[in-house]
Amino acid sequence: MKKGIIGAGNWILDKVKTIDRWPGEGNLCNIKDEIFAPGGGPANVLFDLAAADPSLPLFAAGKIGSDSEGDYLLNEIAKRNINSDWMKRSTSKPTSYTDVMSGNGRRTFFHCRGANAEFSVADMADIDLEAKYFYLGYLLLLDALDAPDPEYGTCAVRLLKMMSEKGYKIIVDFVSEAPENSVNRSSPHCRISTSSSSMRLKLPTAAVSNCAAATENLTGSNCRKRSILHWNTVFAIVSSSTSPKVPPPNSAVVNTSTSPAAILPEKISSAATAQAMLSAQV
Repeated sequence: MKKGIIGAGNWILDKVKTIDRWPGEGNLCNIKDEIFAPGGGPANVLFDLAAADPSLPLFAAGKIGSDSEGDYLLNEIAKRNINSDWMKRSTSKPTSYTDVMSGNGRRTFFHCRGANAEFSVADMADIDLEAKYFYLGYLLLLDALDAPDPEYGTCAVRLLKMMSEKGYKIIVDFVSEAPENSVNRSSPHCRISTSSSSMRLKLPTAAVSNCAAATENLTGSNCRKRSILHWNTVFAIVSSSTSPKVPPPNSAVVNTSTSPAAILPEKISSAATAQAMLSAQV
């Protein structure tokens, strides 16, 4: 029986800088501390799963640069005994990174897409692994996959269909502001879909009581099994056959990383995704 997960998509080096204040344009502030941490949907999900169940077969897939930042990510993957055979290296673009400016309880993100922009359907064409799930994240930050496709609408949907036909159960992670057509075209191939709170959910506020309507707006009735919506420190898991399950703020389901970067909001969704995959109901 197939077991485990392929985590594909954005592999990012988070450079978290603690600053003493936010400067005005043309002014200066001081960086008080800086830490590096792996980031991106595949890293967050696979690293959580590796910590939760070290026996689970895990496979990393994506594209990084031929640089020291790429070496760092490969080293972090190897530390957790995750297979990296499907991590490709670009000869023209750097490893993707995000400068996270953190101070006074606020964060601002400066993102370089780098080699992630080159990750394409062709990179996965020959993959044949004994995994149960194929996770892809984040749509809208993967230029080659977000590109138009004459038959499927986007290249990402072509990839999802291809992986579904290979026998994998599909999980898709959408980032903020993902266009509705991208969500609707992808969701029929999905076993689980996740979203951050600032997507166009057509709701006045991201209230817990609105989570059912929000996830219905996200995937309609197409998502085959489960949707996950998160905002701040709250996430909702909505099954196609059950009412919303909404853990309270600061619930026990948190990122298992010991890095301070685990406080970044997108990791809440990844922890929920990992929990859903470990659930017998999925």
